[in-house]
Amino acid sequence: MVVVVVVVVVVVVVLVVVVVVVVVVTPVDIVVLAVASVVVNQLCYPLPAALLVSALAAVIYSDLPAPWVDPRGKAVLITGCDHGLGQALALQLDRLGATVFAGCLYMGGEGERALVKQASSRLVTLQMDVTDQEQVDAAAKLVADKLNGQSIAPASQMGAYVASKAAVAQLGETWRYELRKLGVSVSTIVPSGFKTGILLYDREAAANRWWQAASPEVQQYFGRGCFIPPHTRKNYRDYLSADMDAVGACMVDALFSRYPRPFYYKGILARSMTWLYLHSPSCVWDFIMPNLADFYHFPVQALEADSADQTAQKTS
Repeated sequence: MVVVVVVVVVVVVVLVVVVVVVVVVTPVDIVVLAVASVVVNQLCYPLPAALLVSALAAVIYSDLPAPWVDPRGKAVLITGCDHGLGQALALQLDRLGATVFAGCLYMGGEGERALVKQASSRLVTLQMDVTDQEQVDAAAKLVADKLNGQSIAPASQMGAYVASKAAVAQLGETWRYELRKLGVSVSTIVPSGFKTGILLYDREAAANRWWQAASPEVQQYFGRGCFIPPHTRKNYRDYLSADMDAVGACMVDALFSRYPRPFYYKGILARSMTWLYLHSPSCVWDFIMPNLADFYHFPVQALEADSADQTAQKTS
């Protein structure tokens, strides 16, 4: 009876390890898995060892690069090439020999000029504001005869703005199933911890636009301070990487792999956060999330006024 219980416990532990490793795999995980399989085989039973070795083989196989189609002669349209991930991907694909149509929000701007300077003569920049339907239609018409049947979309996982990125991820999954019959594959890129263009916009100018567009009720309730809140971590940029090559490599593989993956994860917490959120008890996640997502202090005017009134009533 004791032997049976031990075997069951070991098998359960092994399955948990397998799930974690498959979701969040690193070279260290693979080494640990290999060592564990040997140790378990020597100290316990062949079945857990066999499961561990099988998991190791599955992980290694899933991480093997699939063969690519030749990027040369292929055409790719990229949005957001003024800076950040879009610009890094445009340069990577240009170096691989692809014809790149780089959509820029500001033609003639610093980002567009830097891109043209670094790229070959194959790269073509074009005005591309994704909120302007006429510009989108013009870009589509320009490259319609050169598209190579692959779509990728970056998505994120944190912060208030993530609602739109979560929508991108779900839209990508819908497209992946719907467009498969047309020979179009769709991949979603999930980066985490990179210095992208979201850090470059003029916060004060944006705050002024939002403040002027807000209704009197919103202005009175929240106050001017909520429209340009102070950051709670002064050195937050030190945790972010300026090297976009790793994310670019995922995008390149998604474009030219013969068997592209549905999702590509790259960077700090890209995989582990999703796994923790789906599988951790809410009490654990409620403890972790404030330390990950509370980047700004929002001094809501109405709430601070209520707090001040309550304090005054208690002291009077």
